[in-house]
Amino acid sequence: MIKRHTIASKTIIEVLKSSKHPVSVADILDALSKKGVTPNRATVYRLLKKYVQNHMVNQITSKRGATHYEYVSGIQQHHFLCNQCDTIYTFAAEVSAGESSHVDWFPNKNFKVTSHQFHGVCEPCLTK
Repeated sequence: MIKRHTIASKTIIEVLKSSKHPVSVADILDALSKKGVTPNRATVYRLLKKYVQNHMVNQITSKRGATHYEYVSGIQQHHFLCNQCDTIYTFAAEVSAGESSHVDWFPNKNFKVTSHQFHGVCEPCLTK
């Protein structure tokens, strides 16, 4: 749990909650600056690390090493990461009550999927 609730920590959570897709540290710093909050980069990384450890924020890293963050909203989200441009596309999956989180293509039902990502090439990169 985050013990100190500074202006920076509150505003970072606000930025993450209001974003419709995962954001980079540069995006977070830009949004904070527009709100008149100017913590240094190390503070932002330290807070994000705490949020990830406390399961408040998900960290998504592309194959090229680009890291993005998203607020854990309670809605199961899935991501498609473009291998060429590092764009992350987010889509929610609705699971009905009683619906299993098991996937039919596993060897048996002793697997429970809790997270996954899709990798490939997005449409804009395919049409270049």
